[in-house]
Amino acid sequence: MTTIEEVSAVKMFFLMVLFSTPLDRQPHHNPDFGPLSMPTMEKCLERRSFMQNYLKQQLPTGVIHHVFCVEMNAMGYDEAKDAFSRTIGTKG
Repeated sequence: MTTIEEVSAVKMFFLMVLFSTPLDRQPHHNPDFGPLSMPTMEKCLERRSFMQNYLKQQLPTGVIHHVFCVEMNAMGYDEAKDAFSRTIGTKG
């Protein structure tokens, strides 16, 4: 059995926003606001600050929002890339 430590993973970072509105109090997302892929966690955190301020100024009264960053480990990317490289003849 392969453990997670034995499989290479690509780190991915996403900026996400959840909303709560008077008509839908449960946390939910709006496709117009992500998730947005970011190159690094640092860039995500910078963008989060900008997005928080932007939404605070733009959203109507009663709409509550939460902007946050998530880090994901995408398993299988390196393996798929290696297999593709072999298919196209760029890897021995």
